[in-house]
Amino acid sequence: MSQRVLPRTGIAAVGILIAAMAASAAPLLTYTLTLATLGGAHVLYELRFVEARFSARLSYRLLAGIAALLGVIVVLRLLRALGLWSGSDSVTVELIGVVGLAALTLPALARASPVALITGLAVVGVVSAGLLISPIVTIIALACLHNWTPLGFLAEGLPRSERHRGRVLAAVAFVAVPMLIASGLPGRLFGAAWHELTVLPTGGLADNLGAYIPAVFHHRDWAVSAFSAFVFAQSMHYAAVIGVLPRIAPGGKDAAAVVGLSRVPESGWMLGVVVLSALGLIGYILDFREARNWYAVIAAVHAWVEVPVLLLALVPGLEAAQRKHLEA
Repeated sequence: MSQRVLPRTGIAAVGILIAAMAASAAPLLTYTLTLATLGGAHVLYELRFVEARFSARLSYRLLAGIAALLGVIVVLRLLRALGLWSGSDSVTVELIGVVGLAALTLPALARASPVALITGLAVVGVVSAGLLISPIVTIIALACLHNWTPLGFLAEGLPRSERHRGRVLAAVAFVAVPMLIASGLPGRLFGAAWHELTVLPTGGLADNLGAYIPAVFHHRDWAVSAFSAFVFAQSMHYAAVIGVLPRIAPGGKDAAAVVGLSRVPESGWMLGVVVLSALGLIGYILDFREARNWYAVIAAVHAWVEVPVLLLALVPGLEAAQRKHLEA
């Protein structure tokens, strides 16, 4: 009997409802508390998943190219965290690296199919246009879209027996509920009494809107509702990455490994994640903004590695390569 990947429908519905109420009623508390407690853990889980499921599909040359560009982006984020280089120039260079990550996949996509190549070219074109028009708005838009990346991984990896239920849950959790929250209706029902509620030294809601809403739009009536919708999507992203994706990734000695995350025994992995998350939470308690700046360094790796990985998921031959590797 195959292992269940998705949570039971009733459990999923309760979780979605609680997350939707929290994001609508107390968006600042929900955003900051989930980031401080689950942000680091979800980065580690996502990197482990990507390594286990996709690294065997990539040539050493492609892996080297991805690692080099990610290294440049990490250096940029480190300079930003240290206050040595900030502003739109550093964001522009980072987005050039993201374009490069997408461009690395074009030869494989061209060999796969015209549709795959067109998809890759579209990603390269859209990000290139965005960095020319407004790098800051573009990188915030990509941060928003990042919350929906589990949909690609689930579409690629869910067992056939769970795909229908997966589509229904995804439509509710990642489409219907965020649209409802963004409409402002739940926010009006709850009112604004808890909008500024926080238990960490985060500053006010206005100080945190920039995570998902460009500054030019902060004064708009819909800004808080849109922020709440993205905060809910962030919660769903964390839930999918930590609770679902590990169940569809190979693990243990059969897993393909680049740095070995996927081969760490489960007990040791859980202990390491808990310890690192606790240390991260202490950092957020001491200085939320500084901790978030340093979190952005590791977050860049897991966010931008998804660009080539999700594009390469379109290449059917790479799936066969992985199966051959695991059967060897």
